[in-house]
Amino acid sequence: MTSNHRRPRAALSAVAMAAAATVAFTTAGSAGSSAAPSQPGNVALAASNLKPAAKASTPAQKAAVKKAAAKKAAAKKAAARKAAAKKAAAKKAVAKRKAAQTAAKKRAAALAAKKKAAAKRVAVQKAARTAAARESALLRSQAKARAAARAKLARTRAARPVTASTPVAATLTASPSASATATASTTPSASTTPSADASATSTPAASASATSTASAAASTTPAASATPAPEAAPLADTDGTVGDLDLPRIPWEGGSKYWDQFRNANKAGWAKDDFFPVAVWWNGFSNDAEAQYDKSLGINTYVEMDPSANYKNFEKNGMFWIGPKLNETFTDDSTNWVGNFLGDEVDGRFEPAEGLAQMRAGQAKGKQGPRFNYANFTGLMVSSYFKKADAEAYMATTDAASMDMYWYTVPFCNWDNYNEDYYIFKVPQAHCRTSASYGKVVEGMRTRDAADGKLQPLWNFIELSDPNLPGQKSYGPIKPAQIKGAAMSSVINEARGLIYYNQDYGNCSAGSLVRQNQYDKNFCAKEQVEAMGEVNNFLHKMAPVLNTQSYKWDFGKGLDTMLKSKDGNAYIFAMIDGNDHAGSRTFTLPSELKGKKIEVVDENRSITPNANGTFTDTFASESTYHVYKVS
Repeated sequence: MTSNHRRPRAALSAVAMAAAATVAFTTAGSAGSSAAPSQPGNVALAASNLKPAAKASTPAQKAAVKKAAAKKAAAKKAAARKAAAKKAAAKKAVAKRKAAQTAAKKRAAALAAKKKAAAKRVAVQKAARTAAARESALLRSQAKARAAARAKLARTRAARPVTASTPVAATLTASPSASATATASTTPSASTTPSADASATSTPAASASATSTASAAASTTPAASATPAPEAAPLADTDGTVGDLDLPRIPWEGGSKYWDQFRNANKAGWAKDDFFPVAVWWNGFSNDAEAQYDKSLGINTYVEMDPSANYKNFEKNGMFWIGPKLNETFTDDSTNWVGNFLGDEVDGRFEPAEGLAQMRAGQAKGKQGPRFNYANFTGLMVSSYFKKADAEAYMATTDAASMDMYWYTVPFCNWDNYNEDYYIFKVPQAHCRTSASYGKVVEGMRTRDAADGKLQPLWNFIELSDPNLPGQKSYGPIKPAQIKGAAMSSVINEARGLIYYNQDYGNCSAGSLVRQNQYDKNFCAKEQVEAMGEVNNFLHKMAPVLNTQSYKWDFGKGLDTMLKSKDGNAYIFAMIDGNDHAGSRTFTLPSELKGKKIEVVDENRSITPNANGTFTDTFASESTYHVYKVS
């Protein structure tokens, strides 16, 4: 055990001795020796092991150490940069992957939205095509029915003779002397052929062999020959305190002065400020009593008629014809032949290329004469389905135009998958069968008409009863108040005339509602015909006002209005709009009208506005209208 402990000590002592020798040598060398003596390798190794951190003593050594340190630092920095770059690259790769994923999601969402929008467009287009096909089919069937009605009305001679219960006056087809006066007898002779029936235009005629003398007279006087009450006189001029209002005006074609440019219309009196055109579709007259009856209803113009009509009857009764040359009694000097009829529903019966060619040919021919060119279009012209360019091209062919869309009676408002954007104006289904829809048609027509920068008078069609064909779903007949409301809504939206559809294919079947009402005291459309007469005569009374340029002014929410001034008075024509229900409405007056007296025209009442220039009135139904005279 003892000897084992001694051996390590001896070894340690040897090592210590070697270390001491090394220290002594190093010290001696540093003290003054310029060259260190050679040392055994094992001693130098031992010394290096004992002093690994010995500092360099020479500049070369110091430079080497410094260089090594710099190299080490540079390597460390390079490694740090490399690590940072690697980390940044990794981060960038992650961000890039996320961005790619986000972009992919967006593209997928956009593609899905695009597919959904495309599907929706296809569905809308399909619905529009279906609706257009329905309407076109309806228009074509109506056109055929109208052709049949024309044929029926053209048959002016029938097997049934005139009796005392059928008071139809006769006219001679032969040309009597200037002094001749012939009227019908209650017992017709064999040479007289009466009209077909009360539903057709009454045009009985005596044969050419009839002999007329100045003393000839009927044995009885038919009740229908009595002269009806004259047309209501226009409003008298008054000296009021309201002048031209300091408000912007709406664009217009010039009112009654527009007709100055057409020789016949101008000579016939259409350019006078008290004239307002009211036409009837296919309602001929065969004698003065029938013409005067029509006049008592406010009718002054005819479109479509039996070709045997004599021009002199128009001139004598102050009535006007728009259409072709019916016979040799019509010449270019026939002043009351005021217009050419270019066509009915051409846009609905033909493809645009064919229809436009027909219209342009008629337009070119009509320009050669002294008359204006008129045409009637369908609701397709203001539908979003019909090409805008085609609709505008159609409107450019006429000098006056109308449109027929019978909102109260046709099935459109109750179609499945109803589309309130089918027309270029919005028509909510809840308010589709309203008077306001007729006004929207005029507004839509004006949009189409204004495209070429040249405005023309626009008229609107209104049904007198039920225009739907047998077998079709009908929502008619139109009610009397609805006729009046449709007429006034059209005028409030700047219609310059009206035209009435005069046939009924439903329960009150008639080829001429107006004429049948004249002779049948119990006629089923009596109230409708009388309502038409009431609103027509009111419009004639207001004609001097209607033929002025309207002002732009918003009277308030839920109102459809027109503001005009004439002879020191302002006039407000008002109804509710097509997006609201009946009830009270508040009007806000322009500053110039504050404090003025307000009379409700033809209602025997007046309104006192509030100090702030507002007043409230009630509209009992969607077809109710009021006209306020402010002075």
